[in-house]
Amino acid sequence: MTRYTTARAARAARRALDARLSNVDVDALTPPRGGWVKAVRESLMLSAAELGSRMHVSRQAVAAMEASERAGTVRMSTLSAAAEALDCRLVWALVPRTTLEATVQTEAARIVDALAASVAHTMALEGQSVELSAASRSDHVDDVIRAGQIWSAR
Repeated sequence: MTRYTTARAARAARRALDARLSNVDVDALTPPRGGWVKAVRESLMLSAAELGSRMHVSRQAVAAMEASERAGTVRMSTLSAAAEALDCRLVWALVPRTTLEATVQTEAARIVDALAASVAHTMALEGQSVELSAASRSDHVDDVIRAGQIWSAR
């Protein structure tokens, strides 16, 4: 498989993920102050001891799990077990702040701009000037993306 084919496949994958994630309401998925496990447990009117019984762990283990969830150190397997005991699905996703395509475009543009600035500096030392047109910049950004080296150029 050539880099061009890989770049095309990666672009298709980015677009598919962008489409899939575009309607995710991240604000709705922000954990409640006490954590998801405690919020769901309490809304179901389950005590920590009752959830512990369903999970085959102690009330103290449930309290520790809820504390570790609030601290951001809970294990996925523990959350999965709690979700199962609460008749819930554990949903885990990485949701881009913008889009994956925009992230790649921005990083490639950063590389092109850095190279253009370096060339402009060298040319200025020789008393010459060079300007990168918008169309040329766009072509170079596409070339950098197609080369698949945008993250190793840091």
